[in-house]
Amino acid sequence: MYKKTAWLYYWLLASLMSLVVNSEEKIFIKRQTNYGVIQGFIENIRVGRHVEKYLGVPYAKPPIGDLRFEPPQPPRGWGRNTLDTVDLPPACLQSFSGINYIEYHIPSFNKTSEDCLYLNVYRPQLDDPRRILPVVIFVHGGSYQQGMGAMFEASLLALEEIIVITFNYRLGPLGFLSSGNSDIPGNFGMLDQIAAFRWVKENIVHFSGDPDHITIDGHSAGGASVGLHLVSPLSKGLFNRVIQQSGSALAHWAVKKYPDRSNLHYKIFLSSLRCLHNSTSEIKRCLKSIDPERLKRIILTDLEWSSEVSPVFIPVVDGYFLPDIPEKLMRSRPVNAQQFMTGTTRDEGASAAGRLFGPLKHNHGSTEKILSLMNCFRGFLPRVRGIVGSVLENYMPLPYDSLSDGAIRQKLSEIVGDYFITAPTHLSADILQSKNVTVYIYYFSYLSALDQDHIVSHGSELFYLAGAPLVGHKNIRFDNKDRTMSRYMLKLWATFIKLGLPSLSLNNFYIDRYTAEKPVYAQINNNQWGESHIEMTTNFKPEKMNFWNRKVPEMYRRQYRRDFLYMDSTATTPVDTRRQPYNGRSGNDLRPFPAWGLMTACIVLSVLLLIVTVLYCRTKSLVRKLIRQNSVSSGTRMINHVT
Repeated sequence: MYKKTAWLYYWLLASLMSLVVNSEEKIFIKRQTNYGVIQGFIENIRVGRHVEKYLGVPYAKPPIGDLRFEPPQPPRGWGRNTLDTVDLPPACLQSFSGINYIEYHIPSFNKTSEDCLYLNVYRPQLDDPRRILPVVIFVHGGSYQQGMGAMFEASLLALEEIIVITFNYRLGPLGFLSSGNSDIPGNFGMLDQIAAFRWVKENIVHFSGDPDHITIDGHSAGGASVGLHLVSPLSKGLFNRVIQQSGSALAHWAVKKYPDRSNLHYKIFLSSLRCLHNSTSEIKRCLKSIDPERLKRIILTDLEWSSEVSPVFIPVVDGYFLPDIPEKLMRSRPVNAQQFMTGTTRDEGASAAGRLFGPLKHNHGSTEKILSLMNCFRGFLPRVRGIVGSVLENYMPLPYDSLSDGAIRQKLSEIVGDYFITAPTHLSADILQSKNVTVYIYYFSYLSALDQDHIVSHGSELFYLAGAPLVGHKNIRFDNKDRTMSRYMLKLWATFIKLGLPSLSLNNFYIDRYTAEKPVYAQINNNQWGESHIEMTTNFKPEKMNFWNRKVPEMYRRQYRRDFLYMDSTATTPVDTRRQPYNGRSGNDLRPFPAWGLMTACIVLSVLLLIVTVLYCRTKSLVRKLIRQNSVSSGTRMINHVT
């Protein structure tokens, strides 16, 4: 009875506060929130279909000054004033490459600020204002370093009778710098996300949204983020369903397991601000005192050295937001949702493979190219002896000389995509289905006839989900077949958000549940006539998923056991150290001197090889940067961007 009375009260309040004001330029609308009245506007999206937009609603205090490198605090109210929320808020501070990434999605938008913790609300206007609507919160990608919430234009998804929320969270060092202790524990960006979820939970009733019917959806680094919220105790009760697109909390790049102040990027960032002190408390005081404009300038320019493939500043296992590594939490503890949809695109690794491959394509034979490429990429692979050979055995069988440049590039793309995105995505699905979570998997391989690159890259599905083929996009062309695919994607997402079952009501199609006994997934592609097509199939790349998710971990465990037994045997073997000449070693080191000499030589050679490799990869990065400065890529950015 109390709950019904509360609903009636909030509906009446929402109705009274939904005051429409006509203007020659825009139709404005006001709504109450827990912090005061906000004024948005009504936009005609399609003929006779309107969406209310509230852009730049503060969900936390500005994280500036003494709140820099601190958890987010609830926003201050604005009393009896009305807060205008009609313009997009600035993106959080990021490098110039991040701004270019944003401009690809939002042409001509380039505003960034340290004061950036704002969200955007997209609510459909319906004939029945009493309708209570489901809610989805979208977490943007960008390698935890780039992007902004408004890159996902949510109006078309809102027209599916859903309230859509997008938001910004702190990025790069401001969001994820960690000293490994309580002074700068890290995960500020993840706590921002929780603050946004909590704002929605507590305020969405003012928009006729259902606070007990919330889905979180994330892409790439946003996908990894929603996977982390799935297992974090701090996120419990803030949502009911999860959509994870092309990103997983179980990916090696998603989380730092052991925070370490000796991290090179940590030191470079602090050094650039003249804050590299011995004490982390001194470091924190120094960081808080930095002039905002100087900080913005450093992040815009000096962070361009960030990794081309893996993100630099990422979430950490801090004992608070993450009590343990995500896989252990996912396997051993209850998760925070019971419906889970996830999937990937066909060419997840294409962009990164292109950057690695480009400078080599005219210089070497096939075998030399493959070995050079893998030598550059091996630093991102698991630290397992023989890993490069094992990867090549699974993806590029001998002889290599028979492989064309196109084939090498395609195989490298598959290796990168499977390791970074696809394999950890399917590992998440396997673990969750074993816990009786309802899991759905899709594989997006639809290729537009107008795509000259013939690549279904990382993030390709987002444009269809945002309805770009239906309303147009400045940087991409679409045809009628693309418009059909966009309608399919909108309907699949909307039905999952509403009902927990992704389906197409027009032809009675639905995605079957994924289980160990029935490992099915939805293939979203073109039929033989190039038209939009979705069908259920089974056993997605079983050998390659088994390689990454089972064989490689087993290789690591065997290596660990061998090394442990070797260390144990050398520690227990009696050695007469008195006959060894003094060479500066501790008396506890019982291994013979010649072995140390050999090891030293190997280390020196390894360091030299590493230096050569880093210089080689650095040169390619500079070449790519020069190319980027003189042209705009037509492809969607891969792991470092829409991650």
